[in-house]
Amino acid sequence: MQLDPVLDVLSSLLPLDTHRDVFDMEDDAISTTAVSSTGDSEALSLDELAMDKQRAALQSYIASVPYQCESEEEIHNKLEYIVGRIVICAEAKNWLVMATWDGVLQCWLLMRYPMPKPIRAKLVRLYYELCLLPGIEPRVLRSWADMFTRLLANKSDARRKLETSDLQLPWKPMWRVLQKEIWVKTRFHDATRNAVNILLYVAEQSKRYFPAEEIPEMLSVFVPLVTQQTVSVLDIPYHGSGHVILPSPDTYTSVSSCSIQDLGSL
Repeated sequence: MQLDPVLDVLSSLLPLDTHRDVFDMEDDAISTTAVSSTGDSEALSLDELAMDKQRAALQSYIASVPYQCESEEEIHNKLEYIVGRIVICAEAKNWLVMATWDGVLQCWLLMRYPMPKPIRAKLVRLYYELCLLPGIEPRVLRSWADMFTRLLANKSDARRKLETSDLQLPWKPMWRVLQKEIWVKTRFHDATRNAVNILLYVAEQSKRYFPAEEIPEMLSVFVPLVTQQTVSVLDIPYHGSGHVILPSPDTYTSVSSCSIQDLGSL
């Protein structure tokens, strides 16, 4: 995979003019999908309620500390500055310096200030694309995967920060990287296998955000791999589950009866 997908995300995230207000940017095709007007109203209402709740909790927290804290506007200006530096480092492929700014962004996230969904979605997409770059040291890849999951913040006991209407991730680039992991015999002496294990974790975290309308194409790719010769490879169900999309389960009925009969005969 080339750097072009990363540069595409960077161009939509923040230009090199870091003084631009990233919170005024409109959503684009990277992070949003079309939904009905009724769905928009309901989602907006839920988002507003969640944001109000987060702001109320933030104010309670700020009031409890024995020192003065930044206002929401000030902290968002700092976020804009941090994102601008991350963009510059990614453009320059300076991963060492970028790791420093990744750490600064982690500190920002720990301060409990709300992050607008558009900028969160684009940052998630940025780190997703970075994880798919070839030739990256596992140590660096692990830090990007960590940033990816921190920004997603998909905790079982809390409301998700991003819904499928806020973020869509491409599954094909990830699948191209993971295909080598299916065939066990070819990966024992693969120096990149540690990196692939990290990508498996990223795929597991990403599966909710793969486009639901592409399930038939995904099945057309995965199902033919399950044959009498490969069914004993225990990794196939695991890798397949990494790409299974949770929404729209009825779409799975599109698997042809022929394919189902073939699977039943194994």
